[in-house]
Amino acid sequence: MVAIPLVIFMLEVPFAVFRSLCSRTRRVEAICRWPNEIRMEWETSDEHVQAVAREVAEQLELGYEHLAPANARFLGFTDPPAGPN
Repeated sequence: MVAIPLVIFMLEVPFAVFRSLCSRTRRVEAICRWPNEIRMEWETSDEHVQAVAREVAEQLELGYEHLAPANARFLGFTDPPAGPN
C-alpha cells in the first residue's frame, strides 16, 4: 500500500518543480516565534519580491495593525508546523 502514494509522489514532483521554475509569482512569509508562532503570507510578482519583503519587515517593526505592502496580496495566516505532542 505504500507503493501507490510513493509512485504518485514521484510523478508529481517533476511537474511541481517545473511549474515553480516557470512561475513569476512569489510568496513572502513573515514568521513571529515569540510568544507563540505566527506566520503571515503574501503573494507578489518576481520583480517585487525583494521590495515586499523589505516593506513587510519595516511595517512589522511598527506592529501588526497596518501590514499592507505595495504590490502584494495578503494570503492570510498559515498554520505553524506541527510540533511534538
